[in-house]
Amino acid sequence: VTTTIEKALEVARGDALRERLQAMCRQDGAPLCVTGIGSLFTIHGVEGPVRSNADLAGQDQRIKELLFFDLLEQGIYLARRGMAALSFEIDDAACDAFLSAF
Repeated sequence: VTTTIEKALEVARGDALRERLQAMCRQDGAPLCVTGIGSLFTIHGVEGPVRSNADLAGQDQRIKELLFFDLLEQGIYLARRGMAALSFEIDDAACDAFLSAF
């Protein structure tokens, strides 16, 4: 049974991870953007912003493929389409590991 506090912490952790990933993309000039809500996020192969499906029309799937296999090689798994969901078992150290691998 999860508490309201645990759920709020998970949402906050997801929001913080998404913001940090997006900041890294901008800082490095990577043609990627990150969208999501709470503990769910997706990495897209466009610079963004993504407000609708139309914004994804020019997406380069190759960069998402490279990202998927690069992260997998480092022991980090996310869906091949770029989607991830944080579970209650994911802590700040796991988020930091994801950011380091990214």
